[in-house]
Amino acid sequence: MRKKGRIKMALGAIFILLAGLLLAHNLIEDYRAGSSAKAIVRTIEQAPKTAKAKKSGKDAIKVNGTACSGYLNFPTLNLTLPVASKWRFSQLEVSPATYTGTAKDRDWIVAGHNFVNHFGRLN
Repeated sequence: MRKKGRIKMALGAIFILLAGLLLAHNLIEDYRAGSSAKAIVRTIEQAPKTAKAKKSGKDAIKVNGTACSGYLNFPTLNLTLPVASKWRFSQLEVSPATYTGTAKDRDWIVAGHNFVNHFGRLN
């Protein structure tokens, strides 16, 4: 009986450790996503002034290899997010992305993660 109790305690401790590691991974990913988004927005805002941003289509600016359609601004949350021109799952780790439509046509659907530094603070 004591042996089963020790095994259960060890398994519980392992699961708690794994949960902590998963939490740490998610927090680090959230921080990196927020930092990347801020850097891209700064580059987009300075686009006419910098050589980093190059026109890559009609309404897109290429920033560090990513074509961006523009950015979303949420003043009450003090949040500005770049929006990539094309949706890719890997892109969502950096910034929200255009799922379909365009801002110009007012049918723009944007996909993104619920990172605290992205859409996580929206109600």
